Amino acid sequence: MQLHCRVVGLQVLVLQKDTKAGYASTRVRSCSSMVEIPLAGFILDDGSSSCCCWANYERAAKMLGLPTRAISNESCMRNSWRSRIPARGKANGSNFGRLNKLLRQHGRVIIKNYGSMFDSSCLDLTFSIDSDEVIGNSDENFLRYLIMNASFRTL
Repeated sequence: MQLHCRVVGLQVLVLQKDTKAGYASTRVRSCSSMVEIPLAGFILDDGSSSCCCWANYERAAKMLGLPTRAISNESCMRNSWRSRIPARGKANGSNFGRLNKLLRQHGRVIIKNYGSMFDSSCLDLTFSIDSDEVIGNSDENFLRYLIMNASFRTL
């Protein structure tokens, strides 16, 4: 089924590090960790009505602008020297790398929207993490960027 709509808001998003190698269909392998999106609720609008869309990994990754297919270890090793250089034209890969780093540090990040579900300019996001550390402003701004980026995507 192909959707012709746009993301207008976020209800809830759970991002977590997953070290289990078993279920490759719901996880994406990176050079040193894996990302899982066990819960993602987006508000979609097709021009005539809005609805809540509960998305699996592939749909949530597409809405957030993350890679939707596995990245092989050979590819990571071949391009590892490039990861030290900021990628200006490759936001997709650099966002995924930054998300991996954030999840290695915190384990799980839960993002909830307590603001308007239908107006991306009125987001009131709260961030919860599993680690004992405090989420930094830089990481919080990066997660807000991912959410705002999703809010301007057409599917």
